[in-house]
Amino acid sequence: MTFIIQNFGPNLARLRIEKGVSQTQLAEDLGIGKQSVSDYEKQKSYLTFANLDKIAE
Repeated sequence: MTFIIQNFGPNLARLRIEKGVSQTQLAEDLGIGKQSVSDYEKQKSYLTFANLDKIAE
């Protein structure tokens, strides 16, 4: 579990970029602020399960 948490932010950023999605677009899709997406990617905060589920879609 620790490995997943430690690598989630960098993986989120990598996958978002690979898919051609901006932080702003992802934030709008999740109904959150762009700063929250940035914080997730920098591992300053963590996603809720609800938002994690939305990203998985």
